[in-house]
Amino acid sequence: MGKGKVTQRKEAVREDKPKPWDLSLITALTLALLVSVYHYKHISSLFENDRFFSHLSTLEREMTFRTEAGFYYMFFKTIANAPSFSEGLHEIVNDNGTEYPSTINTLSRFNVYPEVIIGGSFRVFNYLCEMTGYQAKSCYNINRGYGQEPVRSCIGLGDETYYYLTCVFVLGGVQMGILFMLCRHVSDSIMGGVLGVSCFLFNHGECTRVQWTPPLRENFSFPFLLLQILLVSRSLQKAELQRGWLVIATVLFVLPWQFSQFVLLTQTLSLFFCAVVGVIDKVKVERVLDAVFLGYVIGTVLQFGNTMLLSSLYVSAYLGVKLALRVHYERSKVIEFCIRCTVFLTLFIAYKYLSGLILNLQDDAHIFNILKAKFTEFKDFHTLLYVCAKEFDYIELSTFYKLVLTLLLPVGLVTIIRLVYNFTLCQPSPTYAHLAYHLVQFLCFLTMAILLMRLKLFMTPYLCVLASLLASDFILPQTNTSRAVIVTLLLGAMSIQGVQNIQAQRNIMGEYNNPDQEELFTWIEKSVDKQGVFAGSMPLMANLRLSTGRSIVNHPHYEDVGLRERTKKVYQVFSRKPGAEVHATLSSLSVQYAVLDVNWCKPTRPKAGCAIPEVWDVEDIENRDKPTFCSQVAYLDKLFKIVFSNRTYRVIKLL
Repeated sequence: MGKGKVTQRKEAVREDKPKPWDLSLITALTLALLVSVYHYKHISSLFENDRFFSHLSTLEREMTFRTEAGFYYMFFKTIANAPSFSEGLHEIVNDNGTEYPSTINTLSRFNVYPEVIIGGSFRVFNYLCEMTGYQAKSCYNINRGYGQEPVRSCIGLGDETYYYLTCVFVLGGVQMGILFMLCRHVSDSIMGGVLGVSCFLFNHGECTRVQWTPPLRENFSFPFLLLQILLVSRSLQKAELQRGWLVIATVLFVLPWQFSQFVLLTQTLSLFFCAVVGVIDKVKVERVLDAVFLGYVIGTVLQFGNTMLLSSLYVSAYLGVKLALRVHYERSKVIEFCIRCTVFLTLFIAYKYLSGLILNLQDDAHIFNILKAKFTEFKDFHTLLYVCAKEFDYIELSTFYKLVLTLLLPVGLVTIIRLVYNFTLCQPSPTYAHLAYHLVQFLCFLTMAILLMRLKLFMTPYLCVLASLLASDFILPQTNTSRAVIVTLLLGAMSIQGVQNIQAQRNIMGEYNNPDQEELFTWIEKSVDKQGVFAGSMPLMANLRLSTGRSIVNHPHYEDVGLRERTKKVYQVFSRKPGAEVHATLSSLSVQYAVLDVNWCKPTRPKAGCAIPEVWDVEDIENRDKPTFCSQVAYLDKLFKIVFSNRTYRVIKLL
């Protein structure tokens, strides 16, 4: 009798357990898939409309990938076109054409694992197509007009540029699905997921650049950051730690983007703050930080022990937090807080200083100089190259104005005020403790965006995440029906400007055409030996290396201290230095040809102090009042010979 009762009790308990695949989860995953497909189609069509990409030749398509974009795409092309995958991999691990004559491991230096993976999958795809007889691309001749010769254009996954872009845009679509699941988790509501992705779409131009510059590192990394944040948040909210998935997500976030270390720094500081003020249990925080750090270590190992990652601010912060959280002072929470902060700062500074000293590193010195230039009168050559770019300026007030028009900023402020009120003036509920992390993380991203406009691509999507809270019990503790009505009305109000923003993007119709650069590259292919070595502006060198295969001595990956100094030497061609000095410097770099861009040679630009000759004037005081090298090179016929010239470019050969 008793035995039967026990059996019945066990069965009852088993029936009460929630089923892993309940209707709500299935609905959420279905919606996530739908928004992923929609976003993939949206960004791919925006890209096509902007450049008329389907009607460009292979050379023109490569030229559309300007500066960094072309630089990274080059490594995919190397893998895709090599005789075998192993030979292509060997070529990029032993690359002597990107920083000629040095041989470098590009997997360690440039975060090009995405290109290796996509290049390898492209080879497999083509092999399967050959085996099955499937025609994966179609080609046709295009009459371009403008007095230019017709070109042959191909579309379909069998074309390497189309395959690469499809992979990027699919990942961009997946990013939207992950954002939906993150918003659903934060708001504990499917309506919250819908609200979050709607905010993203209504403010698309302030949230992502994938539709304009697909090969940028952020487009491969940011989807996995959202996934990682989702896993961190779930681990903070629930009792169990999703350690394995969190490690994998961190690895996938770290590998494609060197800037990931700074994002992880803000995450570590956010979690540390939540732990020391007592909002989130410090044991949970430590377990999460340990899993993230393990992922970071694996990512560093896969990048062959990249020294910049080893001595990063993130590693300094992690070690500082680990020690600081072990400090206990039961008598006073205030004193304990102060001691923990002191311990953290001491170890943070000590590790950063000592690791840089031991490894003899200055790779991230430019980051500190950029910040220094923001708050002081400091400026030098390298810093000016950064701060003169619009992306590294302070965020524009127009950005916030646009966010107000779509109501994203007002809604975000409501949720922020509610979060601050809850965690400062009320006794915070353990159920919502993980939301404190999201609040502090957003404030970190907001600070980053204000200092560097480019980083609004962190701030705005995260504001969408916070806005999704409006669909939760935390903000609107009402019935499901009344909350759904309020959210629906809000979406209707947001769509007034939001739909206009979407339509404005879709109305962008362009056609890429750059005959001067095409003429330059065609001349190089026909007239310069395959072993020719070039120097010039960073953006142009990336495209030159990609489209002609010639060796270059400088490129746009400016984060490496050695490359910064090398580029500074090359940029003497845009200075006022004497021809003999420029010739000697270029010769020391083994340069055979230098490409002068007419626009880069101009002594002034609309933004004062930002023309390259003006940048040089900051440091090269002795030559400040002299004519530029560009204006004198035609008369230096004993040192240089002009071998090519058109409206935009001049190629000079060193004699």
